[in-house]
Amino acid sequence: MTKFSVSIQTSASRDPVTGLLDRQSILEALTPENGQGVRLGAALIVDINRFSSVNHQMGYSSGDTILRTVALRLQSRLRGTDQIARIGSDEFAIVLGGQVDVHVATEVAGRLLAAVAAPMRLGDDEVFMTANIGLAMPEATDKVPDDILRRAAAALSRTKAGGPNRYQVALPEDRAPSGERLKIEAALRRAFEHRELEVHYQPEFDLDTGKVVAAEALVRWQHPDHGLMSAWQFIGIAEDTGLVDRLGTWVLGEALDQAVSWGPDAPTIRVNLSASQLSDDTVVIDLRNALAHHSIDPARVCLEVTESQLLHDLDESASMLQRLKNLGVRLAVDDFGTGFSSLTHLQRLPVDVLKIDKSFIDGIGSDAGDTAIVTSMIKLGASLGLEVVAEGIERQDQVDLLLTMGCTRGQGFYLAKPMPAEAFRSMLV
Repeated sequence: MTKFSVSIQTSASRDPVTGLLDRQSILEALTPENGQGVRLGAALIVDINRFSSVNHQMGYSSGDTILRTVALRLQSRLRGTDQIARIGSDEFAIVLGGQVDVHVATEVAGRLLAAVAAPMRLGDDEVFMTANIGLAMPEATDKVPDDILRRAAAALSRTKAGGPNRYQVALPEDRAPSGERLKIEAALRRAFEHRELEVHYQPEFDLDTGKVVAAEALVRWQHPDHGLMSAWQFIGIAEDTGLVDRLGTWVLGEALDQAVSWGPDAPTIRVNLSASQLSDDTVVIDLRNALAHHSIDPARVCLEVTESQLLHDLDESASMLQRLKNLGVRLAVDDFGTGFSSLTHLQRLPVDVLKIDKSFIDGIGSDAGDTAIVTSMIKLGASLGLEVVAEGIERQDQVDLLLTMGCTRGQGFYLAKPMPAEAFRSMLV
């Protein structure tokens, strides 16, 4: 257990815009355990998305109004033993006091995201903002009060790579001091030249026949010291260092190369796009070049974008997706259901596939709400002429229920885990 506690302070310095504590005061609030104060339960860093754009487009006065509104909303979701501070232009730090486990802390994070996402009035305009949250639990290795906030910041960087309106709990490697993180960053840069990166493929099945109908390309890093690392373990570093676009381009080329080697009748290849790629026209050029170089039928290629990424800027997303669609590829909305999209939103997007998020599939058959939601999603997809895929299938009863509901496509560890290219090839024989 950490040796720090939350000290309730009355004379701390304040942020002039929101009236909250400032960064120094929140650090001082994490005082050594001395019989006073409340034991620290968790630390969260909340980052407001697109805030600089609001300042530029609507003026700094409007930006200040949004900050004050967000501050009040965040405060309203906290208890008397919790503290909140503004620690950057668009960042807030929150420390939860008392007996708090990771389940409670993530529930708080979910409430905070919902609070920020609710529409707010700005004069005659209705403004929609989103946030990302990094969350860290106290650990015995925390030597100074800033350690837990640093780990929360590392988790925040990682969750921003997956799009807005998400939270992430700090991972064990986030304990590493900044010097160690710099070593990992340098190693990732060298990983391209040293051929340490590889792509694994998770099959997608026709649930009725058991036939493999698609393969999702997932990057892995064969680290010389840490062994095989999944994308979530290093994608935040790739985002921080500007390597995420290079990584995405490499995965696309590698996946298309494998798809060609599997033959013209092989399954669809699905490749994920990062939030960074979706906001940059370079991805259109990269895709055009990759399709030409590999001489592959574009209809066999499906690009996946998370729902939250699309809703970040719906107009720009629709325009970008149409430019990609014009190249002949198929488009999928990944993690469907987590971004609160509507029928109107979907009708504006030139997509072909809806992939229902695992969090909803987990509850079908046992949770009436999740069962109803999944049923509605399947019907929605059918009404729009879209292919519907269930993600994260872990049990046979889920397969049976999905077929009953009318969903015939799915993937998940119960069916098959991600595997190297050669192992996937053997499934096609």
